[in-house]
Amino acid sequence: MVYSKREKGAFYKQLTEEQSAIRLHCQKKRGYLKWVKKHKPDHPYFGVEFLLSDEQLLQLLREKGLTWSDVGKRNGTYQLGRFNDSGNYEVGNCRFILFEENRKEQYTKSEYNFRGKKYFTIPEIMNDTGLSAYLVRKELGLRVDDYSRQQERKRIKSLDISS
Repeated sequence: MVYSKREKGAFYKQLTEEQSAIRLHCQKKRGYLKWVKKHKPDHPYFGVEFLLSDEQLLQLLREKGLTWSDVGKRNGTYQLGRFNDSGNYEVGNCRFILFEENRKEQYTKSEYNFRGKKYFTIPEIMNDTGLSAYLVRKELGLRVDDYSRQQERKRIKSLDISS
């Protein structure tokens, strides 16, 4: 198949835009993981390193048949995920999966020992004990975000008013 100069130019322009987007993503990810390592020893990403080169990341995208525009942080888009959400971001331990699958994997990656019983997810602990996500995460020693704190305050407030 013979391509015109215009088609070749558009192809190479698209390729370089995609490559520059990938390069920027890799730089951001490496920078974020370095920051976590320095400032957040209790963060789930503590000690995780991003060892993929730009070319390796582009190779993973192409193997999956994706373009950079398919990657994102919303339902229906793809993210770079690690197998069992453990180990470094490196060849053989990563793949592009749907955003929803990546979120599920984060919550089902390990088992938790909570008050002498084994659980696989935080919602399972919440259903069994009747505790809020905030209290469960706090007792497990996991990171508690501001949203969880707000929800817990609202729940306590509603209990105080009704009693």
